[in-house]
Amino acid sequence: MTHRGERPSASSRGIRGGDHSRRAAESCARRAARSRAATYIFPIIDALADAGVAGGLALGEARRIAAQVVFGSAAMVLETGEAPASLKALTPLQPLREADAKALFREAVESARTQMDAWQTKLSGVA
Repeated sequence: MTHRGERPSASSRGIRGGDHSRRAAESCARRAARSRAATYIFPIIDALADAGVAGGLALGEARRIAAQVVFGSAAMVLETGEAPASLKALTPLQPLREADAKALFREAVESARTQMDAWQTKLSGVA
């Protein structure tokens, strides 16, 4: 039983410590991945738009096309269920330096996760 304003404990909700910790860690990982990824996607859209402008497109059209390319690429991954590595084989151009891209995103997610872990610790009162 809880008092008014108190949250029920994990054990009173039927969540074992290990399950709760695993779920909390997964939740933090999801939020970390979502919160920082756009930081790296926006420059990709800008770079694609700049290339379009350099090729003679108006800036607005170049941005729209660049955003559609990113959106369409994401849709292909989601709709086909294929790994991006297999889908990139369908493109005739040299892909982005894969190791650099992976390192950037890993760093972004890890940074967000570290920050979220710190916030979680602060909120739970564990210092």
